[in-house]
Amino acid sequence: MAVLTQTTDKCGPPIITCLTYLQDQVWGIAYNIGEEDQEKVMAHLDYREKDGYHRKAVLFHPQDNSIQPWHLTLYLGADSNPFYTGPTNENTIAEIISLAAGPSGPNSEYLFQLAEAMRTFGVSDSHLFDIEAKVKNILSVV
Repeated sequence: MAVLTQTTDKCGPPIITCLTYLQDQVWGIAYNIGEEDQEKVMAHLDYREKDGYHRKAVLFHPQDNSIQPWHLTLYLGADSNPFYTGPTNENTIAEIISLAAGPSGPNSEYLFQLAEAMRTFGVSDSHLFDIEAKVKNILSVV
């Protein structure tokens, strides 16, 4: 489920947060951080994700079924996040993404890169792709 989350630390308020439930499948990339860098990297991520996100240990299943799953840590936004605004329709999400920008750049660029990554993984996410199309239409992007 995509929801709007008002925050001050990402690409400019608001951003989109995915709330997941136990039966949901979430796609992403896992990084193996060397032991010598773990403390520094986690401190950086804790600072970056401080605005209503919490660490969660999960079992990661690689796309390649020949590789055994392993546990990793990710950051999740929750409905207890003080900036959580609840479920939001795709048109509103697209409008906000098309206008939002911050220190990391326009939220639209993040959305476009996310959609492209999902295509690269072979993931078909109609919700994500519909929002991408709406944002491109708003921004007159071909």
